Amino acid sequence: LVETKGFEYLLRAVSTLAVPFELMLIGDGPLRSRLARIADSASLGDKVRFAGIIPNEKVFEMFLAGDVFVMPSIIAANGDRDGIPNVLLEAMSVGLPVIATGISGIPEAVVDGQTGIIVPQRDSAALASALETINSDSALAARLASAGRSLVRERFNSRKNAHALYEILVSHTKVVAP
Repeated sequence: LVETKGFEYLLRAVSTLAVPFELMLIGDGPLRSRLARIADSASLGDKVRFAGIIPNEKVFEMFLAGDVFVMPSIIAANGDRDGIPNVLLEAMSVGLPVIATGISGIPEAVVDGQTGIIVPQRDSAALASALETINSDSALAARLASAGRSLVRERFNSRKNAHALYEILVSHTKVVAP
């Protein structure tokens, strides 16, 4: 729970939703108290749960029980930012529709309207609108989830990428005999 994750904007977004929801924030960090205060001031107490740090197996169980994954990453005041958050790829790999911001390398995985929904950073209204779209259009959610899962399996396959890297290294290595 750090600035680069952009959870403040997600809390503000869900505070405007007219549909029932439960938001689970997984992890811990220096902004936990501040985020809890934002949730309390928006009367989100019973709708937002701060799960803390949990084992990876439990994260995957939560993915499977979820309806959508939101990664509202931002570029922090000091310039820090996420690259492509592993958790985003993990959510996509299990078939969750995703909503994310278009910063850094995120658009390599989340192609707006194809493998997920991209919103501008720090834009709570756009996050809320994207959540409402996913909630109201199950066909779109299913299509995005399926395409996202396929993209992760194809483009972010560690075995395939390791082999490709090996081939590049071998093709560019010159052996010089004495």
